[in-house]
Amino acid sequence: MLKILQVFRFLFLFLIIITAGTAFLFSQENEEKWDYFQFSDKQYFKYKMISERGLEGWTSIQVKKGSDDSFDISISGRWTSEFSETVNYRPGMSSFDFIFSAENFEIATALGSLMNIDGFIVDNTVFKQGFELSEGDKKLKIKGTDEYCGISGFILEYSAKNPVNQTSSTSIYSINTALPLPLYAKVPAANDTWIYELVEFRK
Repeated sequence: MLKILQVFRFLFLFLIIITAGTAFLFSQENEEKWDYFQFSDKQYFKYKMISERGLEGWTSIQVKKGSDDSFDISISGRWTSEFSETVNYRPGMSSFDFIFSAENFEIATALGSLMNIDGFIVDNTVFKQGFELSEGDKKLKIKGTDEYCGISGFILEYSAKNPVNQTSSTSIYSINTALPLPLYAKVPAANDTWIYELVEFRK
């Protein structure tokens, strides 16, 4: 009887550990930094894309492990035109360099606002309820949580001044710190605002 109880106790603890590991992806309760652009083999993202001026489209991002710790990332979709290309992401490569290494310039046009996140956000945000930071004309604020595809994310509001025209603009992101890309992004662009919403995710 004692051995049976020990077995049940072990199974119970094992389930707690497994559940906790799964919950890490779907809940955001702890103070964390974001694993931005830290991809994993077989990750798949699909986003609905719209703009406030009426453009509609979509994009999918499929990650496959390459050689020498690199990843072959296949990007397909439609924005102002159809696009499909596999781009190699190497260790230490910036998101900007990755996006603009694509031969099809439509990829940079369509995904620049989703993938190329201001380093001020990545380096300084502490993902916990109530976090705020102001430095010069840049401001960060965590404004609760939301959910996309069953995945919970922190709602991040980011305001900054455009260095070209000196006007202030605000971007909204939903971020799960265990994923390399936002769940949602609403980002001002030239004469428009682009919105990305995660509609499918696999890992």
